[in-house]
Amino acid sequence: MAEEKALKKIGTIFDDFKSSNAILNAKIEKVNLYKKKNLFEVYLISENIINIKEIQAFEKFLIKRFSLNSAIVKIKYNNEYNIDIMNEWENIVDYLAFRYPMTKAILINSKVSINSNIIDVDLHMMGKDFLMARGMNTVFEQTLENVYGTKYKINFNENISNE
Repeated sequence: MAEEKALKKIGTIFDDFKSSNAILNAKIEKVNLYKKKNLFEVYLISENIINIKEIQAFEKFLIKRFSLNSAIVKIKYNNEYNIDIMNEWENIVDYLAFRYPMTKAILINSKVSINSNIIDVDLHMMGKDFLMARGMNTVFEQTLENVYGTKYKINFNENISNE
């Protein structure tokens, strides 16, 4: 029978990462370093839901500490959680604006509606073509799956008033 390795917590491995939140108790399952892309992937297992702002802070920490182009955190939760995407939408947009600054300008004041696992984003300015050309729907879908462990489909719609 194969023995399970004892997984280390983020707070133990990265003791210089200062946070007082759930991310410190998350256990590191594995890490990948892609030298050509200068990308660091961290796979975590968590008992508690981790706020997307904590994930963003940890990714910024990794980028600065290891002089990387980017870092991605992927989380697997031991329990099923119902995340209110509508309440978290502003934080999700802020998280993605860190990597893709133009998205915040286009997604500002956007309205979100969720039907099952389909998220409809109503934009208040022109930009659907730009977002689709850049593959932002896929980026959003992957981010939501990485952070919340749930697959969503993203649809962008332009609802532009005459004003």
